[in-house]
Amino acid sequence: MKLPMELRKTRRTGFFPAFLAGGLLASAFPLANTALRPERLGALSGPPLAWLLAENWGVMAMVHLLLLLAGTCTLYHTEHAGSMLERTRGLPIRENRLFFGKAAVTAAAFLPVLGMEAACLFFCCRHWLAPGALPWPELLGCFGFAFLLSLPALLLALLTASLFQNMWTALGLGVIGVFLASMLPERPFVLSLFPYALPFRTLPGCGGDAWKLLIAAAVESAGITGAELVWIKSRRWFT
Repeated sequence: MKLPMELRKTRRTGFFPAFLAGGLLASAFPLANTALRPERLGALSGPPLAWLLAENWGVMAMVHLLLLLAGTCTLYHTEHAGSMLERTRGLPIRENRLFFGKAAVTAAAFLPVLGMEAACLFFCCRHWLAPGALPWPELLGCFGFAFLLSLPALLLALLTASLFQNMWTALGLGVIGVFLASMLPERPFVLSLFPYALPFRTLPGCGGDAWKLLIAAAVESAGITGAELVWIKSRRWFT
């Protein structure tokens, strides 16, 4: 499926406005948390960026996951509504391109969200914590790491949305998964590999586990994509 066609399908769905609003919300949280609680600045320990992420990333990651869930469910709802997905099978279009096209659109909408948050954390560091520091390299590394760890969650949300015609079923399962992930401890290490738990990890906070998490994210992304391709091949037996 060509990307422009997928973009046209997002019209009148509120897809991009929702990501914009979610990005503004996630960006406003560390700004308000730092500005309205100046007493916490006196207890600052460690690099300013690491402190900001430790204080705010849990809420920001939760917003990320809810945005990905709502966005992917909306994208596949346009296919399930009116049996459009079934009609697509009669066209010279490969169904796997639908999946990859929607993954690309969601990732493209998610990147500006991370960009707004990086700019906000940069402002917080520059204005309140370390006026002489310019932590752009650290910011880019942290948010690039966050984007890569979010890919399994994005793909799993797309897979779930493709499985269920009822958007609320897919969204409900995703929300259950997100809240389950928010309660999982980081140790033992295997628990942190749950796709919806990976986005809660930060580059400064994971220490020597960074490469392990990246490898796990790559393996999970490949496995989820493979599961979607298998489902596409076997869908005719269940629908």
